[in-house]
Amino acid sequence: MPGKFYSRELKEEILNKIKSEGITAIEAAKRYGIDVNNIYRWVSSGVAGAKGNIFAINRLKRENQQLKQIIGEMCFQKERGKKD
Repeated sequence: MPGKFYSRELKEEILNKIKSEGITAIEAAKRYGIDVNNIYRWVSSGVAGAKGNIFAINRLKRENQQLKQIIGEMCFQKERGKKD
């Protein structure tokens, strides 16, 4: 049985959402009602100019945001300690 056909525009839209919004492939799959394996396949094949490293970039963005939050909390605690 042949698989479902997805237009290039839809593939590009989904991959652009992953790139720009930083959503995970699982979130995108749920949002669009598509099997997550299709999304992984599109990324690995280079649809929409994405070539495999899109997930690494999103992971690094999340890590960067977490580090910024930790640094902010540490700076806040340090400033609070000085005022006491």
